[in-house]
Amino acid sequence: MQKKGIHRKHKIFILSVGCLIFMLSVVSIFTIFQHRLNERFHTALNSGLEKNTKEQTAHAESVVFDLQRLLHMLSSSGAAAYADGCELAIQNSAIQIDYLSAVQVLTMCAESEDSHSQKAYAEQLLAGKEVMTDLGEYPFTTDPSSFVLLQPVSGSDGLSGVLRARIDAALLTGGSVDSASLFQKTYTVLTRTDGSIVYADTPYPNDANLFSSAFQGGIDSAEVRFIQQEFDKNEAKTIRFSGKGNSYYMSWEPLSFHDWRIVRFARSPDVVLQTEMIVRGMVFAGICLIALTAFFCVSLIMLLLRQKRRLETQQRRYDALAQFNDTLLFEYDVFTNRVTFTPNARERLALDAKCLKGGSGEYYMQYLLHPDDLENIRTTIQPSQLRLGETYYLEARLRCRDGEYGWFGCQFKSIEERDEGASQIVGKLVDISDQRGREQTLRQAALADALTGVYNRGVEALINKQLEKDPRGLFFMIDLDDFKMVNDSYGHAAGDAVLINVAQILREVFRPNDMIARVGGDEFAVFMAGTNDPTVAKNKAATIQSRIERVYIHGSEQLISASIGAAASPQSGSTYDALTRAADQAMYSIKRNSKKGFALHHE
Repeated sequence: MQKKGIHRKHKIFILSVGCLIFMLSVVSIFTIFQHRLNERFHTALNSGLEKNTKEQTAHAESVVFDLQRLLHMLSSSGAAAYADGCELAIQNSAIQIDYLSAVQVLTMCAESEDSHSQKAYAEQLLAGKEVMTDLGEYPFTTDPSSFVLLQPVSGSDGLSGVLRARIDAALLTGGSVDSASLFQKTYTVLTRTDGSIVYADTPYPNDANLFSSAFQGGIDSAEVRFIQQEFDKNEAKTIRFSGKGNSYYMSWEPLSFHDWRIVRFARSPDVVLQTEMIVRGMVFAGICLIALTAFFCVSLIMLLLRQKRRLETQQRRYDALAQFNDTLLFEYDVFTNRVTFTPNARERLALDAKCLKGGSGEYYMQYLLHPDDLENIRTTIQPSQLRLGETYYLEARLRCRDGEYGWFGCQFKSIEERDEGASQIVGKLVDISDQRGREQTLRQAALADALTGVYNRGVEALINKQLEKDPRGLFFMIDLDDFKMVNDSYGHAAGDAVLINVAQILREVFRPNDMIARVGGDEFAVFMAGTNDPTVAKNKAATIQSRIERVYIHGSEQLISASIGAAASPQSGSTYDALTRAADQAMYSIKRNSKKGFALHHE
């Protein structure tokens, strides 16, 4: 009892340590996740702000360039000339276009306090060049937040007047936040290259400096220096910095006129969605999920234990039934590549005790299967090609307990599959050695010539099948000369004896695997696979001729001879019919001349 208590406490301790490690792992994972999420989130915010800044810059330049084209078109069309002496005005809330006579413009330039810049403007206009003033430059505009485009209008005597367009700087910095943006609000500032603010849609005063404003707003001096260093590089940039407990995102792009820059920035409170909110939500969801998972796992473990006991009972019944059955059962797990046999398989096949617990499928294929059946088995049992529940059948030779190979019929089906195909295959093996023996005897009897024991005309299918595997071969047609006279003079018994002797000579002359057939009363055909050498054909024919001449006819001194024709494959054909015709032609060329000879067919 005391040992059981200690054992229980030990389990509780291990379980507690495991839970603690699990919780620490979860916290670590969420911490790492939040860090990576923050990095990716900041990158996305910078990219979004940079895109908005580029779009704002393109918008500002488009406004100015479109207005320049409009003024140029009006001056070129002569529409402004008709306004001389009368009032021309085009205006909306952000743009005002009017016409000034040459006298008005030159007077304004002469009376200006900044005579140097105005003199330069007057010279440009008189030279027919357009002018863009700075923001709030008097006397062309009295609004400190607008600037002016001046387009000269030429007459017959030179400068006749000027088209003036006054543009509110808010038109360059205005625009709503993109609906796809991650910011609820962004701020836009028009600055010079030294950071001085030209115009702002923020509480910043227009005569302030971007860097001093940032410092006054609570940004650390080191961060301000960093901003200034990046700003001084005179190139487009997007940066992130911290201040007052917030993150700031800033992006700027240079404009193609004056030395102005579009600067946009936003604060972390202006972000639509905060990563901390996401992580907190995920942590809460994760805790709930862990609790549900723990409950599910306990329930599943109890269910699996119950199912395991049922499976063990079924396995014992299965093994017991297999002992009384001649059928050998097996199971193949594709993904672990393991084959398991029933106990009675050891009584028939060359298996060890490991086969009951599962062994390598490749090992059993190499060890049990006849080498000639390996390729067929691999081709047939392709897990990706097997359909769930469909039954398949094949026959193969397996190594038996006595070391000899026996024929077995294998019936199998897939009972489980995954995306890659069948994952679990079950099947049975039935010994069909006796059945195959009977079938082989019947096949041989059907193909054998009753008198000589060699093949009959059924050899045609065997030769065609061999030619499909290897097109090379030699085909012989052997016709006994004047054989009818032997039958007529000495009787059919003597003729049959001659045929039997000739068949035996052919068996001895040719290789064991060569196909010898009697295809007519006194005609034999022989097919040698794997060679089409004319020298081999000539030597074989000479040997046959010399051996046949020694055949003895009882009660006679008459000699037997033969006319032999041969054809090579594939030169003379690659089927039985084609080779027969070719060898016949060669043989009959001998018959027509002197008989007793050999000829090889030539195309």
